[in-house]
Amino acid sequence: MLDEIYKKGKEKLKEIGIYEDCEVGVETGFVNEHNAEIFRRFHLVMAGIDAEFADISTSAFGISLNTPIMMAQITYPIPRITDNALIKIAQALKETGSMMWLGFPIPDNLEEIAKIVPVGQMIKPYKDRKKIFEAIDYVEDSGASAFGVDFDSGARTKYLGKLRGPESKPLSSEEIKDIMNASDLPFLLKGVLSIKDAKKAMKIGVENILVTNHAAHTLDYLPHPLEVLPDIMKVIHEDTSVFVDSGFRRGSDAFKALALGADIIMLGRPIIYGLAAGGKDGVKEVISTISEELRRIMTMCGAKSISDVDESMISVCRFR
Repeated sequence: MLDEIYKKGKEKLKEIGIYEDCEVGVETGFVNEHNAEIFRRFHLVMAGIDAEFADISTSAFGISLNTPIMMAQITYPIPRITDNALIKIAQALKETGSMMWLGFPIPDNLEEIAKIVPVGQMIKPYKDRKKIFEAIDYVEDSGASAFGVDFDSGARTKYLGKLRGPESKPLSSEEIKDIMNASDLPFLLKGVLSIKDAKKAMKIGVENILVTNHAAHTLDYLPHPLEVLPDIMKVIHEDTSVFVDSGFRRGSDAFKALALGADIIMLGRPIIYGLAAGGKDGVKEVISTISEELRRIMTMCGAKSISDVDESMISVCRFR
């Protein structure tokens, strides 16, 4: 059961002294609380007559996947949880037919991880721009499948009232374009959470965007991706792939994102909980359970494939 894994995982994080590193958000904590609440605003629309078991396979960055559920961009504090933590996660994601993303700090064993599972590496908007391009070279040489930059951490990330991460600087449109074109690897732009930035991303020529409030680690009082997705979908190009993260915990959460236009759902803390609770098997159970929850919901809401899921399959709750 997911609830049991999440509970056990949180208890383990407390035992090893990194619970706050994994859980807290920026300043007042509003974004974390809002992320947990937003999914309750949407109901499912059942359409079970003539239903057929859904196929949840999909693709991203030209890679065939068994599920639209993948790991979000996290490195810190995973190595502190268990020995060979990143390798264990990579093995679990490989066995579930998913994909792995990593964040800051970029791991020294990225090449080893890339031999196990398709992996993408997110790069910070370092104040020293040379570090960005050095990181891109390292990611390419390591055999990664994709890379990206999280422009939303241009003023660094923040936990409670404390700044975290490396010295950074906001990126201009031209800089993002140069970063994207510095490699032939597929590129993911992380941090889109408004029509303004979505339009700029399209003008630059970005093909993959991550709609996110950075799991409550950038600005306080940001909306959740589900609140801005409908507007963003109106301005992006038809062939743009849309990724989402921030607070996703269940298959029903993922379904609601798909219904609003997302293609891929990324998990951060659930991966950490699974690892803390049960190592590789815990991560595998998290991905597998959420994927099967999604398959069951799709089936009973009349969607035979990921591409069938649309906004008609959810409704806004009028009684909250």
